[in-house]
Amino acid sequence: MDSIFCRSAASSASNLRSILIERDIKTEERDNKLSKPFETIALLSNKSLQKRDKDYKYIHISLVQVRIKPVTKEGLNTSIFAVIRDPRFTIFENSLLSSIESSLSTGPISFDYYLNLTLSLNDKNILKSLVLQIKPYNYKMLEGSIPIAIIFRIHYKDINPSFATKVRFQSQK
Repeated sequence: MDSIFCRSAASSASNLRSILIERDIKTEERDNKLSKPFETIALLSNKSLQKRDKDYKYIHISLVQVRIKPVTKEGLNTSIFAVIRDPRFTIFENSLLSSIESSLSTGPISFDYYLNLTLSLNDKNILKSLVLQIKPYNYKMLEGSIPIAIIFRIHYKDINPSFATKVRFQSQK
């Protein structure tokens, strides 16, 4: 009896694993070092978009996570202002997705932004569609010094439009 249950449980776990792999959310993580007084970082890269499956026409970005870490001693009176924007919009207020202003004197900060954004892979400006802009304050250092490290992670998946011709408009019963 136990061996039948084990085989059945292993089989259902295998099926569940294959379902999860099909619907897997992809993650891209990069780290950057801030060396300018104002930095703009493109969050989508050509490399990650080239890996896309050709059967899909869109990507859905669900979450952007950002971690900003000072690479100086703790206790300095320093702060950071960071915004996530979609600069395809020419009016700044329309392009603003999220922002944070925080002290870095006690250590790193992290923030999550649940974006819920769908982008067409045919958009000519897709690489410009999501940027992180950072402005540190009170870092008086020699030119070329790197006061801050930035790590970000984007959670997204390939999708086809919900209005595709293969979509069923009636629920299955």
